[in-house]
Amino acid sequence: MIIVAYSGFFSVCVAFMVIAFRPAYREWRMPTDCQPLPVSKCYTRHTGHFAEAFRHEILSSLAASPEACTGLFEPVPMHAERMDWEKATRPLIAFHALRLQRSVKCAVPLYVNADLHSIGHDTFSGLFAAGHVHLGPHSELREWAHAEGWLTLGVSCVALRRVSSALAIELKNRCCFERLHAPTIYFGAAYRGTASRGHTDGVLHSFESVPGAIRRSDSLFMVQGNCVLPRHRRFAGSLIVTGHLVVGAYTIVEGDIKARKGLSLGSESIVTGSVVSEGDIKLFHRARVGGVVISEQKVIIGTGAEIGTIDQPSTISAEAIIVEAGVIAHGTVWARDVGTVWSS
Repeated sequence: MIIVAYSGFFSVCVAFMVIAFRPAYREWRMPTDCQPLPVSKCYTRHTGHFAEAFRHEILSSLAASPEACTGLFEPVPMHAERMDWEKATRPLIAFHALRLQRSVKCAVPLYVNADLHSIGHDTFSGLFAAGHVHLGPHSELREWAHAEGWLTLGVSCVALRRVSSALAIELKNRCCFERLHAPTIYFGAAYRGTASRGHTDGVLHSFESVPGAIRRSDSLFMVQGNCVLPRHRRFAGSLIVTGHLVVGAYTIVEGDIKARKGLSLGSESIVTGSVVSEGDIKLFHRARVGGVVISEQKVIIGTGAEIGTIDQPSTISAEAIIVEAGVIAHGTVWARDVGTVWSS
């Protein structure tokens, strides 16, 4: 009796296994799912993707006929203060400059064919301006924004998702951001300090002079553990450090540097290449980096620092980015979690 019961239980288990694995076996023998999974056209890392798509939609409608544009978009009247922004259900289009005299909350995309100026405490879902944009304090961009001219965010503004400009972005103190892209990005009030004495001792040093340095190639060196580069030195080549790396003040590195457990650039130090670390990256007062700055954790940038140039834009990427007032970046700044402009 027991043998019969065990045999029945075993048969039931085998039957369920056959039923479960039969589709997989059939697909293995005669594959039918050979096409790659489709990727949405909206899935892109390009910062200005949504703004460009919205502009293309606007221009296509205008080229077709004014009636088509009127049917798809709701025009903003000349006296915008009379408009009930919260009741808009279609994308808005303004053929004139907007100088808002009161706070607005706009849940649909807005296209402005000129400049936009707000007094503050505004909320925009999507915003495209053919001219300049100046948002007053405590305003919020919830999805994306783009300006063909300057895009200025007042004190304590919040810029979620993607913000871009064809000229420059300026973020006042205590602004929060996620992804920014522009030829030049200004954080906080302009730096008004003066440069100090010369950088180096005038001698080009090799990383071979650094204690524990191991040559990996003609221009690449590696240090096991922590490493400190002395002040007022000039090094040529690239350096990898398995521990924490400190670049002394006024020191120049003509190459790339990478550190596993964190990295610090002293005041007025210069790295012509990239700066990469799995840990935190700290750039102190007036430090300069020519290449990308990438951290898997946090990037802290001191006042007066500059990343990239107009001719060679760069990228700053980290989970969190804390920028002091007076910093200038060129290219893309991407805080995967949160970024903020800090002012004491």
